[in-house]
Amino acid sequence: MLQSCSPAGHASGRTRQERDPKFLIKQGYLEPLEDFRHNGATVLASRLGCRITGRLVSHFFGKIFDNPNTVFTAEILQPERQDLDIFVEGISSIVETHRCAAQRYFDDQSIDDACPPLRALLHIMATGNYRGMDAKHPHIRYLFSREYFSRSDWYRQRLAIKQQRDIPLRLNPSTHCDCGNAPPAIRAGRLCRAGRCPSETGIRRHLNRRCGA
Repeated sequence: MLQSCSPAGHASGRTRQERDPKFLIKQGYLEPLEDFRHNGATVLASRLGCRITGRLVSHFFGKIFDNPNTVFTAEILQPERQDLDIFVEGISSIVETHRCAAQRYFDDQSIDDACPPLRALLHIMATGNYRGMDAKHPHIRYLFSREYFSRSDWYRQRLAIKQQRDIPLRLNPSTHCDCGNAPPAIRAGRLCRAGRCPSETGIRRHLNRRCGA
């Protein structure tokens, strides 16, 4: 939604800083939704994350629309202004869908196989919290950071397993090249590319660089 209309479809019109959610929130371009009370019940609006603001529309969308504020009115950006009851009903439906989807992992006990971040997220979706922490808790947010992943033993173990599976595939790619019913020229091209095998050391070096990617 924030991408400029460049021919190649790249976000070349924005700086790295302007692609940073923290910067966008700080500058008022994105607005985190907060939970609120309605008719005596808590509405988990925070499940929707962030939404764009009129400030973002004015700053960025002028590259696309002549009058962006007439397209993205306050009622469009903040649908609760149109009908608060319907807005609340929509959020409740999303929350219930989250709960039902997550509960299935507890019912068949596959929750036990989930990695730590996913396990925490499923608990929050199903029950609203994980060990007393909700989705906004700093520790829960940390579980989804690159720093946490790069330091986690379970993540390195998964990389090692992938490495073990990828080495024979890349050392002998022609044995795994499925050409199917492709025309002869395409089959020849695929086999030719498959024949350019990297060394095992190079493969390990490449996969080691994947840590935290």
